[in-house]
Amino acid sequence: MEEISLESEVHNKERVENIKTLYGELTVTIHGRLSQPIIITYHDVGLNHRLCFEKLFRAAQPDDTFDSYCIIHVDAPGQAERAEELCYLDEYPTFDQLANQLSTLLDHFSIENFVGLGVGVGGNILCRLAMKRPETVRGLMIISTSLSRCTLWEWAWSKATMLLLDYLGMNSVVRRMLIRRYFSEKCPQAEELSPKLDFHNQFNLYKLICSNYMRDDILHVARHLTCETIVVFGKHSSYRQIYSEAYSAFDNRFCRIVEMEDSNDLLVWTQPGPLIALFLSFLHQL
Repeated sequence: MEEISLESEVHNKERVENIKTLYGELTVTIHGRLSQPIIITYHDVGLNHRLCFEKLFRAAQPDDTFDSYCIIHVDAPGQAERAEELCYLDEYPTFDQLANQLSTLLDHFSIENFVGLGVGVGGNILCRLAMKRPETVRGLMIISTSLSRCTLWEWAWSKATMLLLDYLGMNSVVRRMLIRRYFSEKCPQAEELSPKLDFHNQFNLYKLICSNYMRDDILHVARHLTCETIVVFGKHSSYRQIYSEAYSAFDNRFCRIVEMEDSNDLLVWTQPGPLIALFLSFLHQL
């Protein structure tokens, strides 16, 4: 088991904890009491927990409260707001190592079981945790998540974005590249999100993008998951065929596929209302 040092500070109703592990620092933001049922979220590449999930949880109806849950938002190493450059890491953690960080998190807080909510790469990492620690996962909801190796388009996007970060830093061109990953068409949400992407430390973002495009294929193992799982993606997404073919092999006793009437992949921004309603319904059925 990894050795952990812990620092915490309180911001209004949330508690921020910085956990140092063998794979770098993991920043978690905790809402609620750890004695309550646990929800763990993990964001997509290029985002942090606030940009990924704040709009989603704010879309809940007044009668739909999360006060009875403890929500633990995870920021990948170096991706939190005001994160310092990860100069002490020779290599950024692999996706398996990022999942190992979550396993350490479970042990540290003595979490016996939880429900996972992941977007993009966050869904992939939560699936890896479910494969490593199946007894701890009550359910998973993963949104626009690929469990296979990166596609040719992803590889080209990653290489181009990393090159731009290396030579130009975090600028408007890199922001447009990130927006292109999340949205397949122009929409008000893309214009709203773009200026908020400047929180990044460019070195840390570069490292996470590199880790993402080097991820291995876990479909052959993940399709045997026995936790309740909801897979969500846009019906008109450019990745629809890839998602459909991959998840159709999952056991339909445990896995439910939901296609939303959308062409974008960042559904937490374009479909927050329907998504949060679906998630709440999922929680009530577990």
